[in-house]
Amino acid sequence: MIIGNAAYETSPLKNPANDATDVAAALRELGFKVKLVTDGDQLEMGKAITAFGSVLKEKGGTGLFFYAGHGMQVNGRNYLIPVASSIEAEDEVPYRGIDVGMVLSKMESAGNPMNIIILDACRNNPFARSFRSASRGLVQMDAPTGSLIVYSTAPGSVASDGTGRNGTFTEQLLANMATPNIDVELMLRKVRSEVYSTTEGRQTPWSSSSLQGAFVFNPRPDLKNEEVRIVEKIVHRAGPKQEPFLGVRSQDVTPEIARAYGLSTPSGAMVTALKPGGPGAISGLKQNDVVLKFNGQSITSDDTLKTAVSTAQVGTPVTLEVFREGRKMEMAVIPGSK
Repeated sequence: MIIGNAAYETSPLKNPANDATDVAAALRELGFKVKLVTDGDQLEMGKAITAFGSVLKEKGGTGLFFYAGHGMQVNGRNYLIPVASSIEAEDEVPYRGIDVGMVLSKMESAGNPMNIIILDACRNNPFARSFRSASRGLVQMDAPTGSLIVYSTAPGSVASDGTGRNGTFTEQLLANMATPNIDVELMLRKVRSEVYSTTEGRQTPWSSSSLQGAFVFNPRPDLKNEEVRIVEKIVHRAGPKQEPFLGVRSQDVTPEIARAYGLSTPSGAMVTALKPGGPGAISGLKQNDVVLKFNGQSITSDDTLKTAVSTAQVGTPVTLEVFREGRKMEMAVIPGSK
């Protein structure tokens, strides 16, 4: 199922219809049965997604959903925005947009062994001025078992619409998708590397995976396996090992700080300063934030945060769980090099 929306009355986009058309053509070449919708309104998108779920349930196989166009997060949920949506307020999004949860539900209920969801929908919110929160990009979703969710950029960030025929992410996806004998997750690492390089670090694709097996878009048993060559190329491009940093100074959370902040235990690392223009500042970390987790690892002190950062890879996004103003939140940070 491929959808590309570009002809919005408010904030039209240049690339999504081209992106969807080109991805659909590439998938047909690779043997996929494809349903393409361009510039779909809410009714058309809803009908297409329902039919897609029915086909998956009936025929099985690997399900793939690709969307390019406007998308946004509201109250922790992601929505795809149809054309002619006439959204004037934040509370209208749930009934004028398409909840990505609906797509996940249709794919999960089909009972097929593998599903891939690709969302090139992290552009600026076109209705931001009339929204209370005006959150950037999409929020990260956990992939159901047997699923892979791919975002064109890190959660909470926005992607480039591109200057050519395709958006930056889709351009690299098209360039790599047909590589023979390469597993989808390794292929996406290459896409991430190329997008990060092309945008000079401004955009880094992100994914959430719970795949239980391998998947190759273009299996070619007659050709030599390409994975070793791809890995070697990525490693070679990285060059000598670089020391990662977030551009953050922090301190232990004392019992006094824990009481003042409403934390149940004196655990974590409190941000005391940020390097202007550094990875932490760019990603939205703020002074007095308390870092509780680093890629799922509990941070109990300033030292454990430093150790966790030292094990990260330069240019590869990490997820921080942060305590700010009485609530926990997650954010993606891309470590830089010293």
